[in-house]
Amino acid sequence: MARTVVFGLLGLDSLPFIATQLLAGYVIVGALYDQAARRTTLEAPRTLQGITMPSGTRLTLRDPDRPASFESARFPKPVSVYGFETARLTRHLAPAPGDAVLSLADDQDWNGWRCRAGQPLNVTLNDDGRRAAIRSCVLTASQTLGETLLPAGSALRTSSGARYVDGRRGADRWIVRPPQNSSIPVAGAHLKAVLRLDSQRHLLSARGALTAPLSLGTMHYPSGTAIRLSFDGQTGAPSAWLLSPGRGQTARRDDGPDVEFGVAVAHHSNGDVEQRLSNREAGFYHIRPLR
Repeated sequence: MARTVVFGLLGLDSLPFIATQLLAGYVIVGALYDQAARRTTLEAPRTLQGITMPSGTRLTLRDPDRPASFESARFPKPVSVYGFETARLTRHLAPAPGDAVLSLADDQDWNGWRCRAGQPLNVTLNDDGRRAAIRSCVLTASQTLGETLLPAGSALRTSSGARYVDGRRGADRWIVRPPQNSSIPVAGAHLKAVLRLDSQRHLLSARGALTAPLSLGTMHYPSGTAIRLSFDGQTGAPSAWLLSPGRGQTARRDDGPDVEFGVAVAHHSNGDVEQRLSNREAGFYHIRPLR
């Protein structure tokens, strides 16, 4: 009798464990079913959201069993999507109007630029899911801005103009960001910098840091010096230079005191020193490294 009572008590104690396992199994089965309902492969060609997709296209759906709600599509062969031959498409539908990312099937042209195969091309969508505007892509090699050769992998995006504190908008319509570890020649200086261009692809500004020492007029700046160049958009020559040595650096001057960290130097277009400014006045903000 004692053994029966002990066994019965053990059996009752195990009920919560059994119930937990059953509930976990139910949740897992439900999740697997939901996952399966959100994935489908087209057995015949079909047009979804204005895109003609071939059989064999693999879709991931936002809403189960509703192909038109697809969030991603992987094509068995290149498909024309928003005017580009595409290998894969991802849509982000919330918040509206949403956007899409295309993986290009091969190198393709966009407004005079050459976008790189296998890299993302970003598109803004209308409320109905159709293309509204192209925002950005990754560039192929051998593209130039005047005498500046852009390295392959440079990120290109559109701009509505830099916003100034007085509410004005700049004339920049393109922004080019070369790869992180690349160096480009601009006006005789070697930089890693973000470039802003006007609608005709004339260089308006370059902002970044020197990747090699630079002598300008009577000043000599070390690699790593922060630099900001302004251009008139026509001649391709800088209209103004602004440089600030990095933390722990010194810029030498032949005809005056050297320039330490915390001070920026403005140069005229011919390289002559115009004035000295504090970094705050010049708009340079050096982030103190974490220790």
